[in-house]
Amino acid sequence: MINLQIVERIKLLNIFNSKAQESKWKNKPANLIFAYFGLDYSDIVSGNYICDTTWADDTQDKKWWYRIRKESEAVINGIYFNIHSYYQSLKEYTAEHTANAEEIIQETKSILSEMITLAEYVIAQYNEVLNNERTEEEFVNLVADALSRINELYCKEGDLDFPPEELREWSQLCSNIISGIHDFSLFYGSQHFLQRTEMNRRQCMNLSIKQYYQDLERLKDYETQ
Repeated sequence: MINLQIVERIKLLNIFNSKAQESKWKNKPANLIFAYFGLDYSDIVSGNYICDTTWADDTQDKKWWYRIRKESEAVINGIYFNIHSYYQSLKEYTAEHTANAEEIIQETKSILSEMITLAEYVIAQYNEVLNNERTEEEFVNLVADALSRINELYCKEGDLDFPPEELREWSQLCSNIISGIHDFSLFYGSQHFLQRTEMNRRQCMNLSIKQYYQDLERLKDYETQ
């Protein structure tokens, strides 16, 4: 019943990601709607859903969208349901591995601080490559230890317990920065260096550096709110 109410409320909404989408789909009803359900607010913010659903109108191939492949799937009143069998165990696991606020702030800031120091070192050396002051090969050798440490810290951050709900957004912003710094190793780590062309390496590195500074600004803005 709730899912059908959702369908009726949103299928005529005009919300688009671009002018091209708006031009193509404005005032046309949605013919597919996907929904995700949790039992409480924490389920939604943690992305642990008890089920996901699909509604398709009569113009769609319902045999495809509503196909049943396992016991946890069913079609009820014209809605396809996929019940997540892991829901309860994941909810219990998340509760058991959620850190207190002080602990997660301290551990995250420690990792983030060192990661930023290493990132600035790598960027400074990379700028010398852009300025033709050293070769890429010299740069790779020079930053090898820094990139190795970045990989260690990236894995360490991934092993941290979950943040409490009030810190989820802050924690995600920090994770974005850490993940972006780790990307440097995908372009200039010794094990990946020869897998890309020089142009591709530089394009990817330049974009990652730009994203890194944008992510830093987002965290700064969030913390000063």
